[in-house]
Amino acid sequence: MRPTEKIKHYIKNVKVKTNPMVNQAVLDDLLHRLDAAQGAKQHAPRPNIWRTIMNNRITKLTSAAAAVLIAGVAIYTLFLSPAITLADVIKPIFEAKTFSFDMHVGGEGGPVIHDLVSGNRIRRTMSDMPGMVLIIDTDAAKILRLDTAGKSAAIIDISGSVEIGGRNYIAFVRDTINRLMADPNCRREEQSRQQIDGRKAIGYSLGISPERVTILADAKTGAPVQIELELGRETLILKNFQFDIPIPEDQISIEPPAGYQMHKTQMDFSKLSEKDLIESLRVWAKYLRDGTFPPELLKQEYIKQIPVLRQKIGGLPIPDAEKEKTGRHFIQGMMFLQTCSTDQLDWHYAGADVKLGDAEKAIFWYRPKDSDTYRVIYGDLSVKDVAPENLPE
Repeated sequence: MRPTEKIKHYIKNVKVKTNPMVNQAVLDDLLHRLDAAQGAKQHAPRPNIWRTIMNNRITKLTSAAAAVLIAGVAIYTLFLSPAITLADVIKPIFEAKTFSFDMHVGGEGGPVIHDLVSGNRIRRTMSDMPGMVLIIDTDAAKILRLDTAGKSAAIIDISGSVEIGGRNYIAFVRDTINRLMADPNCRREEQSRQQIDGRKAIGYSLGISPERVTILADAKTGAPVQIELELGRETLILKNFQFDIPIPEDQISIEPPAGYQMHKTQMDFSKLSEKDLIESLRVWAKYLRDGTFPPELLKQEYIKQIPVLRQKIGGLPIPDAEKEKTGRHFIQGMMFLQTCSTDQLDWHYAGADVKLGDAEKAIFWYRPKDSDTYRVIYGDLSVKDVAPENLPE
């Protein structure tokens, strides 16, 4: 299929609601320019198609039409090898109905999350928690949590800001690519050929920190090999992709399997609060550290410590209800911190090695939505409202 045919096919299948006449005008203009470019002499310098088209009067008609045009331009202009276009690489990412992948939280060496995805359902397992399976229904904003060792199950509400934490990460990759491509000022960088798990890979990066996407693909086939997402303080690496694979319905059912006992859980991610973070900080210092707070307060650090915490509190001479409450506080604190990031709140952590009980040392502060002041948490876990000019340096 010729590049122009690929673009025409791709644009006609992009699910963006626009005026059909505008879409056709944009497509015709793009194809005309590409045909002209292909007819030019090979040694002639290739014009900056991106700048030319973004300045064209047609693309100024509607922002939606511009989004369609950008998708088409990306296919032709933004990949490295003449034999492998961006269309080849993003086709399975954008079109696959089912897929699986591994996600390294915090980069290589961090905890690994394995996702099986079919439509709005995700089956998620984690390397650090082999006995736990999460079935996520992104439409219903609910999680079925399965304890495979104890044959127990529970439903968790993830509505609200925390719902992003149960996101379909491939869908998130799609949205992020589209959003970055829609920005004419978005920075684009070629990635030199490199080895990824023994395969020669080529690719491209879009955006700059704190939001950046790097897609690497097999230099021969164009199949996606690795996607790296830099999202604020988090780095996620997606690898080992399989697209359009069979996924049995019982693997992603929100109903517990036969033989599992349903339990009611007090965990509710739809009602997270500052108190959850405070209690999780207490757990860090009391159970996971020597009475001090951790060096960093990142999602990957929480995930690493969940099995450690389970082991430490498992043998304590306290009621099971208290053990469950401790674990719940720890996880809900992690999720509250995530909502601070997803809601784009300004937050800072400065508690590394501060002792629990130090009332003079500020360890965490954030600015709630529509607030003129910051909420500051101190080493004794007390909280004060502080004006921006009086924040710790």
